[in-house]
Amino acid sequence: MGALELAKQMVIRTKSAVKEEERKQVLIEKFEEIFGFKPDVLVWSDGVLNAVYRVCVDDLDDRELEEFDWTVEGKSVIEVAFRVKEVGRDGKYDQDWKFSRAKGEGVDFYRWMKRFGGYIALVEITTAKN
Repeated sequence: MGALELAKQMVIRTKSAVKEEERKQVLIEKFEEIFGFKPDVLVWSDGVLNAVYRVCVDDLDDRELEEFDWTVEGKSVIEVAFRVKEVGRDGKYDQDWKFSRAKGEGVDFYRWMKRFGGYIALVEITTAKN
């Protein structure tokens, strides 16, 4: 490969990297707009960019645990995850958060979801089955 071809390839890769960084910044801003704080990690999952912030109950200090009952239906909360993910196209906006639940092996999941145009916001609560 000659210098000119390599230069072209590097410009193409740079354009792609800049576009990806812009997507990340827009997603961080949308996350902060919805939840009021910034995500702690950005994750690619099945070609979709996700912004995530997790609160792990085991990591909280004793004062925070004593001030609040970290249970749902008598089951201990393990984690609360806040997510915003791209859905690829600008669509409708939901008026209210929608609730759903699912059972997993050893854990239960409680999910709140709301659509914000081209993004979906999720709050996922994971509990132990006790």
